[in-house]
Amino acid sequence: MLEVRWGTSGLLTPRRSITAGAVALALTGLWFYTRPAGADGAVAKLAAEGNVEALGKIARGSDDARAMRAASALGTLAKDPRTGGILLSLLKDSRPPVRERVVLSIAKTPVPRQHAKIVMDVLRSDPSPAVRAAAAEALGQMKAVEAVPVLADALSDQDIVYDRSRVALKNIMGVIPGFSERDSPARRQKMARYYRTFHFNYGRAIQDWQALNEQQPPPQEHKP
Repeated sequence: MLEVRWGTSGLLTPRRSITAGAVALALTGLWFYTRPAGADGAVAKLAAEGNVEALGKIARGSDDARAMRAASALGTLAKDPRTGGILLSLLKDSRPPVRERVVLSIAKTPVPRQHAKIVMDVLRSDPSPAVRAAAAEALGQMKAVEAVPVLADALSDQDIVYDRSRVALKNIMGVIPGFSERDSPARRQKMARYYRTFHFNYGRAIQDWQALNEQQPPPQEHKP
């Protein structure tokens, strides 16, 4: 038995006894908490190495938890030109949690709007509400103006999709819509009509403006 006393200003508090076994158990728990998990560590190592092929293989594997982590890790390597094709192929995965992470990773690629049509199809047709919600979020991150009508349609979807779609619409069109999570179906339909009209009137101009900004060369540094 290990006996420990604590005191302040020379006054001892009541004795507290800690068994050696308890100390060992606490240290073991601390090690377990702070150590990198085996699967997490392996995926993190591959991501640090930039090994997109190995991550893609794990994402297609039968271990669901590792597949989800690998799909998210691919998003950190989205600038690698090999990553886009791997992510697009993973959209056919049968597991919704994997597809959800894949869609969000696609939004991190260097030219995400090139994939907007594919993500719009996911928003329209994926059977999982969580995946559709992720697609709406990704389109908002892409600022894909062409997706506004599809996002407007998604306002009549389940709450999780509705919530992400209204945020995406605000991100794309730059309008504070006054939505509420508790909006009635009738109000959701009305807001969808407003956004379709707004897109019809201003969407092309915003797309042209985006294209102009994308074509603008980076500013040159002025040397003294």
